[in-house]
Amino acid sequence: MTRYALSPAELAAFERDGFVGPFSVYSADEAAALLTTIRCEAHDRSLAPFGDSTINYDRHLDITALSHHVTRPQIVERVASLLGADLLCWRTEFFTKRRGEAPTGWHQVETYAVGGGPAMLRPTERKPGAPTELTVWTTLTEATREMSCLKFLPGSHKRWYYDEQRKMSFRADEVGSDRGSFFGYDYDELKLDPSWEPDEAEVVELEMQPGECVLFTARTVHGSATHTARKARVAVAARYVPTSVRVYAGMDSFTEFGETLSTARHANVLVSGVDRFGHNRIADRNARGERFFAKDQA
Repeated sequence: MTRYALSPAELAAFERDGFVGPFSVYSADEAAALLTTIRCEAHDRSLAPFGDSTINYDRHLDITALSHHVTRPQIVERVASLLGADLLCWRTEFFTKRRGEAPTGWHQVETYAVGGGPAMLRPTERKPGAPTELTVWTTLTEATREMSCLKFLPGSHKRWYYDEQRKMSFRADEVGSDRGSFFGYDYDELKLDPSWEPDEAEVVELEMQPGECVLFTARTVHGSATHTARKARVAVAARYVPTSVRVYAGMDSFTEFGETLSTARHANVLVSGVDRFGHNRIADRNARGERFFAKDQA
């Protein structure tokens, strides 16, 4: 019996808006403790899947607290409501915003074909009305408007405003600039209509408390504003796909944010159900030899 499955009203909200939440994953004290643990353990990159890269992808593969995070029932059962029971976590990353840091520009993706490169996600089966992928964005601090909370354009997942297959330039000198790029990528280059801008009257700025999460498909146009508060905002994004999706298919490496990373140490985590397809490398233990599944899932 699931405890955290989405209700009919929540499923309808996701269908309408392309995102749903926030939901509680941790108490405020638990969120603070997790943040402290991550900050302490993230410095040791000896077992990190991408070594000394400045890109902080997939630390759930070596940081035990994050191994447990991606399998928490409060997250997995809600994701399963939308993607089905057979689920992989294919990526995690941290997002930290500090005072004065620039906004994250509007963007929209599905296959994560960054900068015109090959698609990182290749669905082999689609269910009508179901998304291909989901992100669960969990904030470990407050995420207010002043602290650069996420903002969404409701309903934008039903239409393409950007062409993620187009070539897009990476500009290292624009990382953190006030142009509102996505960490050096200007998604304006991908707009189907160069003059299009979201109607600000429709935009939802989703303020959240420490330990809360929001579920959204990356097809929903989203971004964040300039951080103006004194305290930093820290969030963890965990990304999920059905087991029918091929992850990094045929890719020995990929290039993002000015770095080329080998996929040799990457593996997916089966967080729910079974893998009927066998498309992807699956790890049942993290780099420290500990099971991914949290104790209340064993």
